[in-house]
Amino acid sequence: MTPERWQEIKGALNGALELNPGERAAFLDRACANDASLRQEVEVLLASDQDVGAAFLNECQDFKLIFESTTDSTSSAKLLEPSGAWIGQRVGPYKIVQQIGIGGMGEVYRAFRADDTYRKEVALKVVRGGEDSRFVVNRFKNERQILASLDHPNIARLHDGGATEDGVPYFVMELIDGVPIDEYCDRHKLAVNERLKLFLQICSAVLYAHQRLIIHRDIKPSNILVTSDGTPKLLDFGIAKILDSEAVTGQFEPTLTVLRLLTPGYASPEQIKGETITTASDVYSLGIVLYELLTGRHPYRRQNSTPQEITHAACEIEPEKPSTAVRRVKTTEGHCNSQGSSAVPHAGDSPERQSRRLRGDLDNVVLMALRKEPQRRYASVEQFAEDIRRHLESLPVFARPDTFSYRTSKFMMRHTAAVLAAIVVTVTVMAGLAVTLHEARIARVQQARAEQRFNDVRELANSLMFDVHDSIQDLPGSTPARKILVDRALRYLDSLARDAASDESLQHELGTAYEKVGTVQGNPFGANLGDTQGALESYRKALAIRQSLLHSNPSDIDSEVAVARTQRLIAAIIGNRGDPASISQTKQALASAEQAFHSAPSNPAVLEELQASYYLLAILLDGAGDYQAAAGYLHEELPIAEARLRAAPEDRVLRRELGRAEVKLGYALARMGSRKEGLDYSHRGVEVLESLAADGTDAESRRWLGMAHWMLGDILLLNDDATGALRSYQEELRIVAPLAAADPTNAVLQYDLGCAHARVGNALAILGNQKSGVVMFNRAVYMFEAQLARDPAYTEPRYGLAASHIWMGEAFTRTGNTAQALQSYERGLAGSEQLALHSEGTSTQAVCAGLRAKIGFLQAKMGKRDQASEEYQHALSIAESIASANPNILEAQYSLADAYSGLGELSQMQALYLSQPIEQQIRYWSEARSYFQHSLDVWQRIHNPGARTPVGFACGDPKFVAREIAQSDAALTKLQSSKSSGSSVPR
Repeated sequence: MTPERWQEIKGALNGALELNPGERAAFLDRACANDASLRQEVEVLLASDQDVGAAFLNECQDFKLIFESTTDSTSSAKLLEPSGAWIGQRVGPYKIVQQIGIGGMGEVYRAFRADDTYRKEVALKVVRGGEDSRFVVNRFKNERQILASLDHPNIARLHDGGATEDGVPYFVMELIDGVPIDEYCDRHKLAVNERLKLFLQICSAVLYAHQRLIIHRDIKPSNILVTSDGTPKLLDFGIAKILDSEAVTGQFEPTLTVLRLLTPGYASPEQIKGETITTASDVYSLGIVLYELLTGRHPYRRQNSTPQEITHAACEIEPEKPSTAVRRVKTTEGHCNSQGSSAVPHAGDSPERQSRRLRGDLDNVVLMALRKEPQRRYASVEQFAEDIRRHLESLPVFARPDTFSYRTSKFMMRHTAAVLAAIVVTVTVMAGLAVTLHEARIARVQQARAEQRFNDVRELANSLMFDVHDSIQDLPGSTPARKILVDRALRYLDSLARDAASDESLQHELGTAYEKVGTVQGNPFGANLGDTQGALESYRKALAIRQSLLHSNPSDIDSEVAVARTQRLIAAIIGNRGDPASISQTKQALASAEQAFHSAPSNPAVLEELQASYYLLAILLDGAGDYQAAAGYLHEELPIAEARLRAAPEDRVLRRELGRAEVKLGYALARMGSRKEGLDYSHRGVEVLESLAADGTDAESRRWLGMAHWMLGDILLLNDDATGALRSYQEELRIVAPLAAADPTNAVLQYDLGCAHARVGNALAILGNQKSGVVMFNRAVYMFEAQLARDPAYTEPRYGLAASHIWMGEAFTRTGNTAQALQSYERGLAGSEQLALHSEGTSTQAVCAGLRAKIGFLQAKMGKRDQASEEYQHALSIAESIASANPNILEAQYSLADAYSGLGELSQMQALYLSQPIEQQIRYWSEARSYFQHSLDVWQRIHNPGARTPVGFACGDPKFVAREIAQSDAALTKLQSSKSSGSSVPR
């Protein structure tokens, strides 16, 4: 069938459906006067509509509505007729005993394994008799492939699959002995909170599928069965969409043009209209299910509704609020649950009480999921579930009512260019209002009016920054518009600040506004625009305002905490830019937090800021290489985290803070040499974070779980367990990749993703898979370079870039590719030296020393002994300077030991020239022994040396150095003996 032919059929069909059945024949006489086959096609489709319409109305059977069909005009009677022909037959090792489900393309049977291997009941699905077109078979196989890729406790699992002796494909699933979720909730009279918790498990299953690029497209109560123990299971991926084209097992027949399968009562508007299907479609269907669970009624379906009326309402009519709908539910209304009975949710409550329970947050959450435009719904199932979780924990939700700002965002999506221009004009008008306000205040006769205007403009400023901005921040491509808002709002706030010096409450608002603007511009701990310089300026303006407020009221704890927080944010920004002043700045923030703690030791905000300051200081000292000092501050932080959690044991954020604190402390201890203790802390932290990330809705806990696996992998690598490290790094990559894909403008997540690739590449190369390792290194290099192109002041990617080149050099060294290794080391050295320019006496400079030792080793292999000696001596001078100033910089100790060892090997090579005089040989062997002894002395200063340096680079081995000392001693003894006996050269 061609697209043109289908348009003719669809036009005639739509016209006929608009008429009463008695008027359709006359209409078809006119519309199909000269085309008998056209009339036949339309009449078949009209007959299907009459036969299966009832099933569509009550949704109590598992059928799919085919809006656009093919030339295979199977009658609707055949579509609905269950064959049951398989009962009693064996399919593979399974014997079929009972039919338990039937759909448009497949039949589901209860079966059991009958080959005496073991006894197990299963659900077996086969293609329906007569429905064996290539399209149906491919769709069936795709469903089987989808189930094979899904392993989640709330998704029915695939056990087996194959084809019968007649070539009919089948697959075997877990048998779910349960009832639809709406029926289960009603039968057990679950309260609202219990229904929400049950619903969250389904969100977790859908999110799991989305993360594997699978959209279900048919979520409804009958496809969600709840077992007797209260576990919900998501079923029927028969019309699921695989976004990864490589995962599709077959291609559909090209003649099956635009086939759309859907359930009208639960399909999203874009499904109905045939537009692009995304994960937002499943969000919509979940919203319908939640609406029914909370209200006992469908948002669009009414008694005797036709499929056309339902789909029209879904596309054009806004649903009423659940709190309003629940008051309308009556047992006579005709709403059908899975058993066909009327459903009144959480029975026992009066409609008024139910309405009060749903009013507000739950109204907003459900209606946000049901918005007509996909981009105005929750951006993901994860966000949807997060709002439900926040509601259950009595936290503010992100969903808002359909107010002016939401209507504004809808207009913005349609008229982006015009809106951007309008924003500029709006801000210009606001600036004019500010000037007008200033002039009005000068004139006493207009003072009252000026004050009113001031308040109006103040309210408008807050709306612009926090309503309009927030309404567009999730729109694709909205970053330029957000940047314009930030720039213009900053100018306006600066003007407003000059006029409000005496208004203390406004000063508090301005301080908060500048801090939020800085967070949008370059917050180092979350999504930002990558403008670190702009963020620094905004934070400094906030700090000046808050310090002024604290000076006016020194006993104000809130102002003390605000000052400490802003000082810490500034320290974090300059720390990410590589400025060593960040440590002293953080110590100022810590002093402010400690002062507040002395005044109010039990104040939650004070404890939160004190813990954050300890943590940031530990991070900066750790980055400088002083792991002992970092561990000291982490030891200070840990009891605060434990105390905060004891005060609020159900607080997920505090549990995450405790897990993060344990992981970081374990990491610092391991790098100091206490690897067993470090592993214990790290494993405890990982367990806490895994419990938080288990439901799949807590993005921050998932990010921290990824970081915990990174640190655990580093500890295992220090223990020379590259296999275990690779598993941890791969787990980190598995967690970080979907987070970064969901938020491509988040600089922090993109950096995390690059580091995860580099670490996996390093472990692969260590284990001998150099080719795959280099591929991962190159991906990481590309990501870091892209970040630096966007924000050259953001230094974190420079560290990742340098590390990637160094690890690549180590990989080439292992395989003997000296030229490539030397090139990689030189690139790593150039990047590290640039980072070390403003970080005197830190591990970054020690890394430079270690790199020069590595380059010296390669030059010695190439026979360039003079150049090698220069590199080793240069490495010594850098490492000795750092080690003497701060012996706690362990990276410098490792570099020092390797440089001495390298010089020893050079002298050893010289000593092995047997043609030289024996005195010369003795001198070189003595020199080699001296260098090796210096190296061993350094190794003995390191507590429990690791297999790699603390920052993860290859290093020497004290056992090797001890053997070389023994070899030098043996050679010297032999030479001395030869010299005494008068021999010229020992043999």
